[in-house]
Amino acid sequence: MRYDNQTLIDMLAAEYVLGTLRGPARKRFQSLMMGSGRIREATWQWENHLNDIQHQIPAIQPDEAVWTKICSRLGFNETPVSQPESNRRGLSWLWPALASVATAASLVLAVFLWREQAIQLPAASPTEQLAVIKGTDTASYWLVEVHSDAISVRAGSAFQGEANRDYELWVVANHEPNPISLGLLPKQGDMTLAKDARFDQLDIKMLAVSEEPLGGSPTGLPTKVLYTADLVQF
Repeated sequence: MRYDNQTLIDMLAAEYVLGTLRGPARKRFQSLMMGSGRIREATWQWENHLNDIQHQIPAIQPDEAVWTKICSRLGFNETPVSQPESNRRGLSWLWPALASVATAASLVLAVFLWREQAIQLPAASPTEQLAVIKGTDTASYWLVEVHSDAISVRAGSAFQGEANRDYELWVVANHEPNPISLGLLPKQGDMTLAKDARFDQLDIKMLAVSEEPLGGSPTGLPTKVLYTADLVQF
């Protein structure tokens, strides 16, 4: 495929934002986004366009079965609760809608559930932004909270890192030629990262996690991007 074709870029960006671009194609597009400002810009434009549409849709209060499903998909239930077949059919319309538009609700829910499971982050200034970084198995690997003066990170119990590898956190911003490193992530427990002086001025597109040799990226750029996550205003 020719990824310099604007029509193709727009089509892929739209599918990425909607959530219909999946599997290897989605991972390939994420990698392309890391290295192309043109692709990041197209994705940002589609995200704004589709978010405008989202705001025109009236809110609907979900029932308890929906929240149970969300908890299960986020990996905070030890044993997923099986819903009756009639409930699954009745809610079938909801999951494509949840997958198609990124919202802050599930991330906020994830934070509350995480804290209810006796995970307490070190005392810090109020949380301004947050992200839940999930693996390909949909389990929550890291909880990232951005404060006014630092970034708090907690590794989830589901994450199993390689002993001979480190994992580095990056911020990908529109109008920035390269991702900016925020530091190495903990393989277990929690860690406080220094907040880059430019952070609050960046037009942030997403966070990304890369696999690196011990000690971090030797080039100042991501070596192998594994995961990405949206950073949501809290």
